[in-house]
Amino acid sequence: GASRRSAPAAVYAPVRFSNLITCSDEFQTLLRRFVKSDDYVMTDFLKLFLGAPENHPDLRYVTSCDGFTLADLVSYNDRHNEENGEFGLDGCQENFSWNCGEEGETEDEEILRLRRKQVRNFLTLVMLSRGTPVLLQGDERFNTQGGNNNPYCQDNETTWIDWTPSPERDQLTKFTTELISFRRDHPVFTGTKPFQYIDYLNLGYADVSLHGTEAWNPDLGPSSHSIGIAYCENYAQTENSQLPAFTYLAVNMYWQELSLALPGLPRYYIWKVFMDTETEEGFLAEPLTVPDQDNVNVSPRSVQILQAVFDMEEFLRREKIKEMEASSPAGDKNEQELPEQEGPGQELCEKTESEKAEGEQTVPEQAESEQMNPGQTSPEQGLSEQHPC
Repeated sequence: GASRRSAPAAVYAPVRFSNLITCSDEFQTLLRRFVKSDDYVMTDFLKLFLGAPENHPDLRYVTSCDGFTLADLVSYNDRHNEENGEFGLDGCQENFSWNCGEEGETEDEEILRLRRKQVRNFLTLVMLSRGTPVLLQGDERFNTQGGNNNPYCQDNETTWIDWTPSPERDQLTKFTTELISFRRDHPVFTGTKPFQYIDYLNLGYADVSLHGTEAWNPDLGPSSHSIGIAYCENYAQTENSQLPAFTYLAVNMYWQELSLALPGLPRYYIWKVFMDTETEEGFLAEPLTVPDQDNVNVSPRSVQILQAVFDMEEFLRREKIKEMEASSPAGDKNEQELPEQEGPGQELCEKTESEKAEGEQTVPEQAESEQMNPGQTSPEQGLSEQHPC
């Protein structure tokens, strides 16, 4: 008989059409697993979280029209689709959800508080990921479908959004609005140029760097659930600003409090906490100065946003000392040494003596490494050099 020809192998090429958009559940799955503290997730999650979409937009979402709402994602371990008339067998079986200790509705305040915090964690990581964030309508106000993850046939209260005001719903809506504004005001989260993990503009800092309990030494092993991400926003600024701009994302999905190391800042700059998902309001009315400028304590299962702020009080104190010394006789001058250069216009590359001693960082390939040596994995790229300052 005639021989049967095999079909030619498919060849996939990068999509280069700006009017197309990628929609995939990969980020959704990794984010859900990461926030509920699964193992073997960190490296793959960071690859997508920090990866800039190339050539066309890439959607980033944790929930969509198909599946659990965000409130149900933190309230149910299993689907509850009995009302759909298919014996509860329809809909996706594996949702990577976690009910925080009790299935469905509960009056346990500790569980409810944890669920609200997990929702804030999800929203924060979606909005600050590189890509195009997408929110499911109603997620910004704890909309629930009673655990039904396939309500295609439910034209009733199961799928209707409850717009009744409540303190919890209104507070989450306000938090979501502030997150959107924060993303809009910081182009480092909306850029399309891939991070290089090196100081390629000679600013003294890499465009992005990863940190763990030790600065410049993140744990990307299979059991890792926490990461510190430092962004040098000068790389993303459209205007040539000489003022340092730094944002630090402290992410702790571990079930205990952890201390994450902070990279050193230019002289007279200090780290302040602007947002903490451990709090019900999320964004703080008054930013809190980190007591230990080398480390920040992060509560269990929470995310913090820190920013570098010019310490005017310290600057004025040093100026006053200089004036006092200048007006005193030469023999009575305070012997305290003062920095040669002051003010926010200094070079960005100033760093602490301990950081200078660490030298360069190299980044191992994205392998299943237990821990980084004085280097770190660039989740998207192979080996690339990184400097501690």
